[in-house]
Amino acid sequence: MKTIRSAPVPFGMVHEVDPLIHTVQQVNDKLVGEQRTKSLRQIDAQIAAVKQELKVAGDDPTLSSSCLKPLESLKDQVAVQTSLAHITQIETEAVKLKDAAIEKIGRFLAEQAEAKKGGLESPPKFKKPKVLIPKTLTTKTYLESQNDIEEFLAALRKELEAAIAQDERVEIR
Repeated sequence: MKTIRSAPVPFGMVHEVDPLIHTVQQVNDKLVGEQRTKSLRQIDAQIAAVKQELKVAGDDPTLSSSCLKPLESLKDQVAVQTSLAHITQIETEAVKLKDAAIEKIGRFLAEQAEAKKGGLESPPKFKKPKVLIPKTLTTKTYLESQNDIEEFLAALRKELEAAIAQDERVEIR
């Protein structure tokens, strides 16, 4: 296509444009299909994580709806999207929506705990999630020595132990 575009007299090559465009479209469709499948799996994983938290919260229908509907709508968006960039953005949005849903569930359980204070039945215990991004634990681009590894692992251990000591659970991203 570049050759046709830059040719001083491209008219004789115009008949080659349609097959080239078709080839590019096929490759793009394949890439979009693969990304769509991957993103739908990721969104399903986020939905599964929220559903697990909802079970702990007692499957309140209003809470379930407000937590799951936004994630379900992302699946619909991915199904019709034809842009790789937009599909990956939707996948990122799913993680944010899952985090927001889990936070909402935590607030719901805290409200329940407050309401049931002094009662015989105690509400389910909610462990606040802590997101840990290992890359943030080092300033180095590469770990090149045994000492680099030890420093990184020590920082990782410190973060993990601090989270557990604060009765949090850790999600590594």
